[in-house]
Amino acid sequence: MPVSFWIFLAVSIVSFIPVFRDHSETNDCFKSSRGRAKFKAGVHLVALWIIPVFSLAGTVFLGVESISGDAQMSSLTTQLGTVSNKLETTESQLSSATNEISILVTTVNNESNDLVAAKVKPYKERLVDCLNSLNPGIMQSLKNGTVTHVQGNFEYSRIMELQSLTMDSAAPQFISHLQQFGTNTFAMGPDGNMYRFVSFDLMPTLMQ
Repeated sequence: MPVSFWIFLAVSIVSFIPVFRDHSETNDCFKSSRGRAKFKAGVHLVALWIIPVFSLAGTVFLGVESISGDAQMSSLTTQLGTVSNKLETTESQLSSATNEISILVTTVNNESNDLVAAKVKPYKERLVDCLNSLNPGIMQSLKNGTVTHVQGNFEYSRIMELQSLTMDSAAPQFISHLQQFGTNTFAMGPDGNMYRFVSFDLMPTLMQ
C-alpha cells in the first residue's frame, strides 16, 4: 500500500473531529427550527457530514483499487516471467535442434561425398583400398611377387566389403575364390571387433 493512501486516510479521519464538535449544535438547531430556518439547518447538517464521509469513502475505495491493481500487476508480472522462461527454454531447444540438424546435414554431406568419391574411383583402386584396410602387407607381398594366395583372420566388416567387391563384373581380372571358413564362426580380436578366417586369390594384373 503506498504511503499517500495512509496520509489521505489520516486526513479523512482527522476531518471528522470538527464534524463531531459541530454536530450537536447543528442538530439542536435543526430540531428547534421551523420553516426556512429548519431547511437551512438541515442543509448545514448534511453538508457537515457529507464532505468527510465521501472523503473517507473515496480514500478507502482508492485503497482497495490500489490493492487490487497491485495484485493484478503482481499476477501479470508472474505470468510474464513464466512466459519469458518458457520462451528462453524454447529458444534454447530450438538452438539445440538447429545445431543437431546442422551436424546431421554435415554428416550426411560428408558421407554422400565419400560415397560419390568411392563410386567414381576405378574398381582396381577400390579393391586395393579394401585390401590395404584388411592388411597393408598384402599389397606389399604381391608387389614383391611372394604371394598370390591370401588367407588369414580379418575383420568381418572388411570381409563383407571385399565380398561386395568380388561381385563386380570387373572382379575376375583381379581377385577370385573368396571363401569364408567356419559358418557363423567368429573370433573376438584385441580391438574388440569380430574376425573371421577367409582365403582368396589375387591376380598379377592387380600390380599392373
